[in-house]
Order: sequence, then C-alpha cells, then structure tokens
Amino acid sequence: MNLKPLFILPLIYCCFLNNKVHARGIDSTKSLSKSSVYFEFFGNNFLYSINYELKVAELKTSSFTGRIGFFYQDKVSNEPVTRSDIKNNTTVLDSFSSVTSTFVPIHISWVSHKTKKHHLELGLGATYFERNSSSSNFFGPFGQTSLLYTRIFLVPMIGYRYTSPNGFLFRLTFTPIYNRYIVPQLKPYAGISLGYTIRRKKKNMERF
Repeated sequence: MNLKPLFILPLIYCCFLNNKVHARGIDSTKSLSKSSVYFEFFGNNFLYSINYELKVAELKTSSFTGRIGFFYQDKVSNEPVTRSDIKNNTTVLDSFSSVTSTFVPIHISWVSHKTKKHHLELGLGATYFERNSSSSNFFGPFGQTSLLYTRIFLVPMIGYRYTSPNGFLFRLTFTPIYNRYIVPQLKPYAGISLGYTIRRKKKNMERF
C-alpha cells in the first residue's frame, strides 16, 4: 500500500488555500504572515518533536493552520537478547546494535481568534512512525539482520493555545491516538508545546 498520498495531500491543500487567498486579493500579510516554530512534548509524537506551522487562511474570528513535525532517535545497545527461531525450533542469541525511530506528524487545525491571547484549537492529522532495528547474531553465518517496522496513526486534537504579543507560544492539547493494530484502538493522550510565533509588518495587497 502506497502511503505517500496521506502526507502529500495535506501539503497540496495548504498550498491551494494560500493561492486562493492571493487570488481573492485579501490582505495576505494579515492572513499568511504568521508562522510558528515550537517543540511539542508527547502529543502527536509520543515523545517529543520540533514542528513548523504555517497559517494558510484567516477568517473573521478564526484561522486554519498546517503543521509538519519531525523526531528522530538512534539507540545503541550491546545487551544480548534472545529470540525464538520458529523454523528450526531453537533459541537464538542476538545483540541489537542499533534501533532508530522516526516520527513525522502532519496536522491541519482550526484556531479561534475571539481574543488576542487565548485560543481554542481543533484539528485532525496523521503521524507516520518508522522503527528500524539492526541486530548482530553471534552464531549466524553472516552476523547481521535488520527489521523495518512502519505504522500510521490517526490523531484528532482539541486544545488550548496561548500567544503573547512578543511571540511566545504555549499549547496544551488532548490528542487521542487511533491505532487499528492494537486493542483498544483509541487511546487517550496529551501534549504540551512551547515555541515562538514569527510576526511580520502589515502590507496591503493590490486586488487582481
């Protein structure tokens, strides 16, 4: 199954909204000038991640944002572990030398702007997870084996967002994670984010 469209389509949609705002001659600086960079602990990424967020459209009292994040971890372990060789009905002694984990969350959110500092945030997204384990077999003829494990989790979100006049960003979110490979499939989860919102001076656009 080709999973790339799940990540490409949200990005295309964000670009479409961006072009649509320009085509209508809206003040694009007011609508599109704000982007944010923040660290998220837990939330969509289970551990932590760095994220870039772009405001793609703005309504009277709300806006839509698109966000992509990244997390990478490389663990090295020389502790021997055992695994069962079902084919030969034996126990094999392995030493896992490296385990790498990658998370890529992609999210689209609606953010209220009834007040300047305090905001309600609703969103829906997906998190791509990949784990690659390489092991060294003490008794094997070649000595190296590897295992690639990939999953995509759906993550709805509701949260509180605080933005200060100087750009400080704080988010507190409830992010239940849907995983069809386990039972129960929906597990409660939460996250906290700290970052900075980039602001630009207002400029008026000419109408097309």
